[in-house]
Amino acid sequence: MADLKNIALRLIAHERRSREILLSKSQVALENKLFRSLGIISFARLLPSGEAARCLSDVRLGIDLGLIKDVDMSILNELMIFMQPGFLQQYAGSELTAEERDIFRANLFRERLKIELQSKDNTTEN
Repeated sequence: MADLKNIALRLIAHERRSREILLSKSQVALENKLFRSLGIISFARLLPSGEAARCLSDVRLGIDLGLIKDVDMSILNELMIFMQPGFLQQYAGSELTAEERDIFRANLFRERLKIELQSKDNTTEN
């Protein structure tokens, strides 16, 4: 058990060092990638599951690094569930083609993030 804990701690330390190096070597390029991903999930009209997963991962990294401040991690967890084909079809109440799922996923993401960002705007205004 102690070995597993040591391995986990080393892995976490390595991850943190890697993030620091990434930030220090190419912060503008990293920010560009992370904010583009936020833009994709916020405004896309078609959103395939692979792209959605990649973008959510990028936004999660942006939040972890303190670069993206307007999105809660809980929303990303919610969107991870929303992006699943089974969830989309259950939510829609019918079977969907791949393209219909991509459209439905994009709509769900846009609406959920719109609500999230509006609630952040309202709390900063008060």
